[in-house]
Amino acid sequence: MEPLLDPPIGDLPLDIVELPSLDELTPTDNQELREYVVTLKEHQDLDSFYNDMETPGGDLYIPSREIEVAERRPISRNTHYYLTAVEAKQIKDDPRVESIDLTYTEKGSIVTPLGQYSDRWSKGSTTTQTDKNWGLFRCYNGVATSNWGSDGTANSTGTVEITNNGANVDVVICDGIIDPDHPEFAVNEDGTGGSRVIRYNWFQHNLEVRGISSGTYVYNQLDSTNDTHGTHVAGITVGNTQGWARKANIYNISPYSTNSNGAASVIDYIRAFHNAKPINPVTGRKNPTIVNYSWGIVASRSLGTVYYMGLQGSTYGRPNAAQSPVTDYGWSPYRAQFGLIAASVSDANTMLYMSRDSALDTDVAEATAAGIIQIGAAGNFYMYNDVSTGINYNNAFIVPNFVTLTYEYYYYMRGPSPGASPGVINVSAIDSTVLERKADYSNAGPRTDVFAPGSNITSSYLTGTADPRNASYYIAKSSGTSMATPQVTGVLACALETYQLMTPTEALAYMINYSSKNQLSNPADGAYPFINYNSLLHGPNYFLKYKQEKLTNGMTYPKQNYNIRPTNGRTYPRVKRRLLG
Repeated sequence: MEPLLDPPIGDLPLDIVELPSLDELTPTDNQELREYVVTLKEHQDLDSFYNDMETPGGDLYIPSREIEVAERRPISRNTHYYLTAVEAKQIKDDPRVESIDLTYTEKGSIVTPLGQYSDRWSKGSTTTQTDKNWGLFRCYNGVATSNWGSDGTANSTGTVEITNNGANVDVVICDGIIDPDHPEFAVNEDGTGGSRVIRYNWFQHNLEVRGISSGTYVYNQLDSTNDTHGTHVAGITVGNTQGWARKANIYNISPYSTNSNGAASVIDYIRAFHNAKPINPVTGRKNPTIVNYSWGIVASRSLGTVYYMGLQGSTYGRPNAAQSPVTDYGWSPYRAQFGLIAASVSDANTMLYMSRDSALDTDVAEATAAGIIQIGAAGNFYMYNDVSTGINYNNAFIVPNFVTLTYEYYYYMRGPSPGASPGVINVSAIDSTVLERKADYSNAGPRTDVFAPGSNITSSYLTGTADPRNASYYIAKSSGTSMATPQVTGVLACALETYQLMTPTEALAYMINYSSKNQLSNPADGAYPFINYNSLLHGPNYFLKYKQEKLTNGMTYPKQNYNIRPTNGRTYPRVKRRLLG
């Protein structure tokens, strides 16, 4: 078989790039069955599609054999099938099919964690028993404190009054398995009163979600790294001394493959839970559901296999000794400096990046349509996360596929699923330094919705410094967009106590409206290469702020919904109304 010709260097947009002819190539004999996710455009086509795929024969685009189901998900438009690459290419042309792709595990990608009065609102790197999450104090006040930072005075003194605290709100920590007995998750601040963690049996929805009989979800803490991560994230979101929503109901489901329950369909289970929940007799309606995703899909790519790399709407040639992935294609030198080259390979040009997954994006979209508010991490690779209309959105590695005789595009500036999926509030991290700035590791860009404290954040942990309430449990500090994301989730969970009918769109508007504007240092973004790690990378200069929706004393009237007052047009005077009779 003749090798592919190197494509000419040009300046065509990626979507119309002219690749070398493949006419003379023939497929390899490798027709390995692999697990693909087929996403349909409409739910109503599921039954007919099942029938076509799973019986001999089928329409023009369906293979003639009986296709084996890897996983059926009746609640979703996604179905997993074992297919060859050629069959997947064929099925993609079926008019019922929106997209088809290998599962992210088949592609070698992984899910990875991306995280009162006190005189120790601590930005320092070490942990003492009395340290508190500094994000609480900063986002409550909404203004900077002089010389407060890990490179200045590490601790600040002040009082935080969290009045609306997430009562009658269901917060789902979609992360590692948390320990319900940790004092942070108790009903009372002193660690007493029982746990607010509800160990929900997600597998009671198996029939709806996966088309199998119901089972029992097991809450084993088998993975110390991811379970510690989940515990830390939960403490920031709902902890009773380190967190925001201190009266919220706490639910927990793991997205990690190391979990004994498996990692598939977690968002479908959350949607089934949301749809099935009963009316709360206290509020007279269903509790709102808000979900925290402090994880994302991470992929790797050996640049030696790449034939094209695109950047800022243009196409470039195959990387060679004279072309650096750092300076030519949008990779930051920070990545190499901090070991973000894939550790499992010897090729120094194999780089990690946050990846989107079309099937996971579909699950997120359907959860949004169901009214579930979702918050996700931007990622920790100091990469540019663009919006779909942005100039960098289609930056891609372009790699030949000798089986299907096509070129495959791997987009590396779209941010991760689910954090950057449409409908998710995307969060980038703020550093703990005196100069308030984006954390150097944090992804950012136009896809970022808000910045929140993410470095040296104190919270519950599975090891570390003994919790002052019970020496069998621990607190510790961690950094990442994983830690910034639950700050936003917690603040919005507090708002949901007051505005229980708030939609995902209204939640984003609420957060943006009350955020502190233009307080972050924003050194020049410039063009490639990015040379200032603390640039917002064209992201919005919005700093998360907590809005006190309840008075500290007296009665607060019930609020049924949320609307922002118009910024233009006539709003005053208001017409007085009087009761008649």
